[in-house]
Amino acid sequence: MTENTDQSSDADEGAVLSPDELDITDEENVREIGEGRYVISPGSGPPNVKDAEAMAPESGSRDPARPDDIDIDDVHGWLQSHLESSSSEYAFDVTARFEGRVKQNALYSNDVVTTFENLVSWYAHHAGGDTPVEDVLGLLLLESNLSVRFPVESLVAFAEDHELEESDSLAALFEAARESGGITFRPGG
Repeated sequence: MTENTDQSSDADEGAVLSPDELDITDEENVREIGEGRYVISPGSGPPNVKDAEAMAPESGSRDPARPDDIDIDDVHGWLQSHLESSSSEYAFDVTARFEGRVKQNALYSNDVVTTFENLVSWYAHHAGGDTPVEDVLGLLLLESNLSVRFPVESLVAFAEDHELEESDSLAALFEAARESGGITFRPGG
């Protein structure tokens, strides 16, 4: 069995650096060009500070080609332009936050129903956690201040799916709804 005699590598691994060890300002290949802004030469020797300062934007100015200079109005403007230039009849590009998680979704389609279905299903999926999407959609609509009107054919289809007839009582309809966990209107029903 060999004994490890290189104790310095074990001692240095995971060591915390002191502020002096983190300070790069005294290095030969580093020059400060502004408060908290530095130019670091990739080779040995001092960096070409004049070139770096010439490339840096003036204080208070924005360079739209630099991502760190883009503001929210630029993002909204770009999205609007992008959506307007699309050949699709319907489109969305959305970024949303769900309990601390940020999610994004975009869709371009010529089908209004597909576009709507994708958007609300995506939202319900992320907002509802483990709850099934159809339950989340129902709860969101029920709890919102929106009124939703379904065609009578939707209720007729539900009744037929549960072998109910016009002569059956409301009690039978309610029982069927309870047994199935609620009234589900099937697509196109």
